[in-house]
Amino acid sequence: MLVIVLSVDMNLKQFNDLYPDEKASRDFFASRKWKNDEAICPRCQDDVSSLFADGWRRKCSNCHSIFNPLTGTILQGTRISGRRWLLAIYFATELKPGVSATLLSEVLEVTPVTAQRMLRILKSKLALEVK
Repeated sequence: MLVIVLSVDMNLKQFNDLYPDEKASRDFFASRKWKNDEAICPRCQDDVSSLFADGWRRKCSNCHSIFNPLTGTILQGTRISGRRWLLAIYFATELKPGVSATLLSEVLEVTPVTAQRMLRILKSKLALEVK
């Protein structure tokens, strides 16, 4: 299970310092899913896997399934970058009483429909109170 906890009272500058690029957000997701960087295959639970050249996907040495830190989470299969998801979570939790889909779409540079979908997922799966 992937648990996402962003620091309480983190401002936007601190967020950008912690997660300046996609690699930093991927490292965040990997560190939350796998302790001590020991990737566990979600299919067979084997802990031996090889890392693809992209530095994100892994292939299990036992069952040969391909997985990444988002496999088995609400973000599995998303085409939206991890950093954008972290930003959406940040805005949904830090702005009181929440963030609108219009504002989120402007900040994340996604369509309003995509922003609405992201908020719906966050609201239903993470029990966030968002606008």
